[in-house]
Amino acid sequence: MYFFRKSLYWKGIICKSILKLKGKDKIIELLKSKASVKQDVFAHGKIAFSQFKESAKNLIDQLAAAYNKIDPRVKLVFEDISEQEFRLVIGGDILIFHMHTNVFQYDKTHYYWKQSYFQEDPSRAYGIMFRVYNFLADSVTYNRDNDLGFLIARIFVNKENHFVLESKLRLGSHYPYLKSQLFTSDLQYSIMVCLINYSMEFELSVPQYSNVQTVSIAEIIDFNNEIKTQTSKKLGFKFGTDKKHDFE
Repeated sequence: MYFFRKSLYWKGIICKSILKLKGKDKIIELLKSKASVKQDVFAHGKIAFSQFKESAKNLIDQLAAAYNKIDPRVKLVFEDISEQEFRLVIGGDILIFHMHTNVFQYDKTHYYWKQSYFQEDPSRAYGIMFRVYNFLADSVTYNRDNDLGFLIARIFVNKENHFVLESKLRLGSHYPYLKSQLFTSDLQYSIMVCLINYSMEFELSVPQYSNVQTVSIAEIIDFNNEIKTQTSKKLGFKFGTDKKHDFE
């Protein structure tokens, strides 16, 4: 009986060890397929964003060299804010480019998953996100915290430097194919030109009189710093969730 119990005891230890080993193996496989992949994606994302930043600087330098001779009053400025952000001041507009520090994955219901590009290598579904916002330059210059900006585009770049650009503007229809598009310097330059053109097409709209006919004493006193009236462009559309291009 003693030897029988001892045998059962050691069998139990062995079974637990096997389960632990399988559990560890599973975790290691998940780390390889997820954590390490995300590290690769983020590392490439930083490189891609740095290249995008350089493309923006080159374009602004060219515009400034050409237009400053025509009208030096118009600001054409590149601002390197951080590793994850840069800004372009174009006259009365400012474009803010922001790289998200998290890695995203296309939702499993997205139609890309039905294509061979993701099916052959699921890690291609992971990517870094660049967002482009359009504000009035004065909103930033004068710290008008209530002013509104608009997300005019977002760019998804995966570890293979393939990208897709999404936008409610016509620009979004130009770059819809992740599998066949590489985020090259030439395309970055073209995208930058389009973003500047589109942002400048929309003018500041006069707010409805009924929305601004009342004002408090406190707002008048603080007028020189910031009047509490939201200022923004009227882009002619509203942003909402585009289920066709959702990310996890």
